[in-house]
Amino acid sequence: MKVLLRRGTHGPRRAITPYQYGGLEVDFAALRVRLDGMKLRLTRREFEVLAYLARNAGKVLLHRQILQAVWGSQYADESDYVWTFVQRIRRKIEPDRAHLRYVLTETGVGYSMPAPDFVAAA
Repeated sequence: MKVLLRRGTHGPRRAITPYQYGGLEVDFAALRVRLDGMKLRLTRREFEVLAYLARNAGKVLLHRQILQAVWGSQYADESDYVWTFVQRIRRKIEPDRAHLRYVLTETGVGYSMPAPDFVAAA
């Protein structure tokens, strides 16, 4: 028992609260996205981009930050990757692409997502 305790069981793991805004839910633990209750199919990389934006909701993220977080530092100058994946994500989650709700463009800077509808107490 002592060996098991030493190997890294430092108490119960804290659950990661899903991101919820409007009808969009990003469940980080289940690697699942729902829009108005319907499960969406995203590629692994699309999910990683969306999850990074959702974890940082309420903040403007630079293209470089997103690239480094999702693809790694060796891709820091490949801003077309971010643009391409954001477009793919928007096709799947934005009900009206003329009036963006979930993944917002911060012109000349990067992208942001609105702060979640509620934040669970820590």
